[in-house]
Amino acid sequence: MKNKINYQINRDAVKFILSQGISVLGSSVVNFSIIWYLVLKTSSSYILTITILCTYIPQALIALGLSHIGDRYNKKVLIIIGDIITAFVTLLLYIMISKGYDSLKYIYITCVLRSFGAGIQLPMVNSFLPNICDNSELKKVNSLNSTVNSLIQLVSPGIGGVILATFGFKGSLLIDVLTAIISILILSKIKYKILQENNTGDKIFNPRDIYDVWNHIKKSTILNRLIVFCVLFNFFVSIPAFFTPILVSQVYVGSIMKLTLNETMWSVGTLVGGILLFFAKNNTIKKYAVTIKEAVIVFGLSIFLLGVVSNFILYLIILFVSGVAMTLYSTLNNIIIQSITSERYIGRVFSVIQTIISVATPFGIIILGMLSEYMGIRFVMSLSGIFIIIGVLFSKIGKNQENIYY
Repeated sequence: MKNKINYQINRDAVKFILSQGISVLGSSVVNFSIIWYLVLKTSSSYILTITILCTYIPQALIALGLSHIGDRYNKKVLIIIGDIITAFVTLLLYIMISKGYDSLKYIYITCVLRSFGAGIQLPMVNSFLPNICDNSELKKVNSLNSTVNSLIQLVSPGIGGVILATFGFKGSLLIDVLTAIISILILSKIKYKILQENNTGDKIFNPRDIYDVWNHIKKSTILNRLIVFCVLFNFFVSIPAFFTPILVSQVYVGSIMKLTLNETMWSVGTLVGGILLFFAKNNTIKKYAVTIKEAVIVFGLSIFLLGVVSNFILYLIILFVSGVAMTLYSTLNNIIIQSITSERYIGRVFSVIQTIISVATPFGIIILGMLSEYMGIRFVMSLSGIFIIIGVLFSKIGKNQENIYY
């Protein structure tokens, strides 16, 4: 007999999602402010490329190099440390600009140090969720977290624009400091169960830890397939994630309104995807894996069509569908990994995933971005969609998976 769906979530999970949502909002506003400031100041794609690399690569280094600390030390404290680092270096940039030091090199250094903070914080967020909720709640909690992040993605460009116009670039930096303080105050009140005894006697960094987590991933068929596909997906998803404004500008003679709709429809799609998952019933790991495969196929087909269609309304509808599919993939991917990963390795596994995202995405931006200069953005967009579909079909995700119900 199937259980009645329970939509209630424990208070600690809600507090945690609220705290991280506030933190992400502040960071997103500052990220947009930095990008727009550089665009207005330099109008250089070269400068933006360097900024993107400064934002992603340090995350990969810190996430992999310190991947095991979340499995040995207090995850809540590590999340707070990551948030403090990000806010502190942002405050330093504010002070530097106030004293007249507004050179690009200081912005690059800030992006690098903020990225280090994010590299500590982000993997811990996903690995922390099983500490504050049961397996039966993971779907609801992850769906709510995804919905909140999508809402932030939807509103942060507008908030960033208003703050930048009202307070200027220097003033916008203080938003991250304020949201970090609020986030830390909320997070510090959360009590959670420690799933295993902390091992503080080992070294902060031990190369064997990296070997151990890769060995753990290889031994799990589901985990192995999901993470291998994650590499390909995040490489090719860089085109729809970062280059749709260029496509709109080239194909639809992009106005400010069209560019705004381009960003909004994607965000609304991801928001709807999170809401749909929240109200869906719990299911087996196998069925979640099959849904991931189907969602990625829909996503890949949508990306292919974005490079083919010429009607802007149809383009927006397809973009909305791709946003829904993207959320289904990313959220269910997290749920499966949280459910099947050993408590000893969950922090390291999510650190590996963060490393993959932080490396594959900028490489995709550089390689596919250069390719689009020679072959056209529409062709590369459609080609990326095809490779995403081929990749998920060959990944065997959804086949011969363990039939776990929670």
